[in-house]
Amino acid sequence: MKQLALTLLCASIAAPAFAAGSYVTGNVKGNTERDTEYTLEAGHTFSAGTTLLVEVAGSLHDGVRSVTDTTFGIEQMAYTNGGLWTAVGYHNLSIDGSATNDTDSGQHRPLVKIGYNFDNGVFVSNRTRFHYDIQASDWAQVRYDNAVGYNMDNGIQLKLNVVYNQDITSGDTRDSYNTEWRVTKNDFMGTGIAPYFELRDEDMGENLAGKDNDRNLAFTFGASYGF
Repeated sequence: MKQLALTLLCASIAAPAFAAGSYVTGNVKGNTERDTEYTLEAGHTFSAGTTLLVEVAGSLHDGVRSVTDTTFGIEQMAYTNGGLWTAVGYHNLSIDGSATNDTDSGQHRPLVKIGYNFDNGVFVSNRTRFHYDIQASDWAQVRYDNAVGYNMDNGIQLKLNVVYNQDITSGDTRDSYNTEWRVTKNDFMGTGIAPYFELRDEDMGENLAGKDNDRNLAFTFGASYGF
């Protein structure tokens, strides 16, 4: 179960629908252009291939911790055949811990996934997630996560994820992209813990004057545990 849960989380690849397992994960992200950030996530995959998850994210400023958003999610394995797999899901993002008041700026986020795990350890995947802005009552953007990676025999996993955010609103925003390079050591020293390091090059977006802000370079340290 530990290896299954870590595979689901760290590799972003799906497991057979008959398997089950839980995981917890967390990380701290140091940024060059904004405050230090953190995320905490926990989830469980049932034997039918349904995964329930919750994620809390926030920032650290002068030693003060703040929660900026909370995500509740459900994902369902849709199809598996050999190395091929597909899944569907839904995430609900709430800003400042509220998803029901009139000033809420949260989002509804339906998603689809597809991937393939090759016998030689190489894997590829795509997650397409649609963002519906609750406050504006309109679709805001589509996020594409395109990943390729390699599982080595010594338990080390290398992964590149290219994120493309397509703006579909008429506001003062634009398309953007991020790149994420991750190295993970699965089942470190037989503990079931998978520590990882990730280097991210992130687009800081566009201000109202239409000028690009600096890109953000982020250094992320985290760990996952499956049980």
